[in-house]
Formats: sequence, C-alpha cells, structure tokens
Amino acid sequence: KKERYGIGELLKTIDLKRPTYYDERKRIINKNDKYADVKVVIKEIAEKGKWRGSYTYGYRRIMPLLEKAGYHMAEATLRRLMNELGVQPAMYNRRKNNHYSSYKGTVGKVADNL
Repeated sequence: KKERYGIGELLKTIDLKRPTYYDERKRIINKNDKYADVKVVIKEIAEKGKWRGSYTYGYRRIMPLLEKAGYHMAEATLRRLMNELGVQPAMYNRRKNNHYSSYKGTVGKVADNL
C-alpha cells in the first residue's frame, strides 16, 4: 500500500511556507513565453542567412527584417533571444590570432656550429 502525505506535512519537512508553495505553483503553471512567436521568426531569418553551415546574420541585420515583419523590440532583447536560440554569427570571429608577421623562415645557408 502506498503511503500518502499531505501538503502540510511535506511543506513542514522541507521548511517551506504554504503561501510560498501555492504562489510558486501558480507562477509555474502560468508561465508562458511571450517571445515564442518572435523566436520562430528570428530562427527563420537566421536560417536564410546561413552560409557553409554557420550563421552570418547578426542582430543589426536581423533587426530591420523583424521590423518589416511587424515585430519591434530593443536591440538588447533581440541579442538575448538570439543567444537563447544559439544563432550568433561565428563566421567573422574565427581569425582572432591572425596578425602580420614578416618571418619568412630560414633564408640562405646557416654555418655549422664549430
């Protein structure tokens, strides 16, 4: 036979107040993503700008396309949503360590160490 415990007993065990429990439960049930439809549009736009398997459109390029589609938001919000979706352009950040070097290797003959 299964043992049943009441909410009060469980809350006493984990040291949580009853109003806090019901408040959190209500918050979890009513949680809906207000940017769900915008995320779909952002993902579609980013997929159009894919090149060689990586995303090329950044937030500055996506912003006017979103506004054309009828969605207005702050740049910070768009950047946060792009981060959540994982659609940042990685293409232009690849070559951080490429800097000019005039080194041409060993030129000419090197004398033996006597």
